[in-house]
Amino acid sequence: MGPTASGKTGLALALGEQLDCEIISVDSALIYRQMDIGTAKPCHQERAQIPHWLIDIIDPTETYSVAEFYHQALDCINDIISRNRVPVLVGGTMMYFNALINGISVIPETDPTIRELVHQQGKKNNLEIDSGLIEKEMKALRKPYDSDEEFEKALDARNITIDDLKKSMKVDINARKLLNEEIKGKITISDVDVKKYYEENKHKFHRPESYRACHILAAIFPSDMLRSTPVTELQNKKEELTQKAEEKINEIIKELKEGANFEELAKKESDDEASRESGGDLDVIYKGIFDPAFDEAVSKLNPGEISGKVETRFGFHVIKLTEKRPPEQAPFRELEEAIQKHLFMEEAKVLVASYVEDLKKEAKIKTFFK
Repeated sequence: MGPTASGKTGLALALGEQLDCEIISVDSALIYRQMDIGTAKPCHQERAQIPHWLIDIIDPTETYSVAEFYHQALDCINDIISRNRVPVLVGGTMMYFNALINGISVIPETDPTIRELVHQQGKKNNLEIDSGLIEKEMKALRKPYDSDEEFEKALDARNITIDDLKKSMKVDINARKLLNEEIKGKITISDVDVKKYYEENKHKFHRPESYRACHILAAIFPSDMLRSTPVTELQNKKEELTQKAEEKINEIIKELKEGANFEELAKKESDDEASRESGGDLDVIYKGIFDPAFDEAVSKLNPGEISGKVETRFGFHVIKLTEKRPPEQAPFRELEEAIQKHLFMEEAKVLVASYVEDLKKEAKIKTFFK
């Protein structure tokens, strides 16, 4: 859990490669389709790399309660665990996180009437739906899975058929097109607005102490083994595998002392699939994100220096420090575009809510059961 731009996604992707994870978003902004403005929403490439859940699940017209998140997140967690994978919760909405940890009271869930109202209005306006767009979205949903069979099993676990999914997409695309038409040209965010937001919310843009480092990992459970070996078998062999991992890192350290190039050795030997191709580069890491033993080892290094053997719960590392960065206030120039998009999103949500209220007033709605 942490604020926007604190490195959560990068860390989660790294963990996903190492632990064979799937990521569950705990973020109230990322649930909205298309509204990926000012939210640091993972890109399609990142979402293809590791399966993500609870992202782009509703339109801005829809409400989404803590109760719905609670039940959907638990379903995702149970499904992921049932497939011998590790669920990783990533986000910054503490209300959602606290609901998962502490439970919730009975909270009203989303009114499906809103979604249907917008869909019906889109049909009245004769908005055309590109069938290719539905297939494109289906392809994007399938991409994180190794096979169509695995994808269909995930749908079965949620009692969803392929036809159900396509029909839902058709409704969503229709509603999305209508709402885009409604807000087009109606929102203006000035430079003054953006600057004012930054000045009034500086506390949100504080970056803690950080560092950039490369590492070579000798994993206790390498990724290919995690993907192909039952958990019980891995646990039974843990002591043996730990010894092999330590022997591997000792040999790597020996090669480094003999003059081997760190980055080239990482590309060849590291078990961290997420950083291996980049020579073990972990990018910028905020202090307190990684294992405490990793942070402690880094704290003793100067830029350019290489650590000795560092043990964490993932295995054994050798670390090369690239740079250290003190705590800082994120500069306005780096946040200007994201803030502008965030303000646009907020205005869009207000317009959409007003439009939906007008639709509700005009519609003839009958409730046959509750």
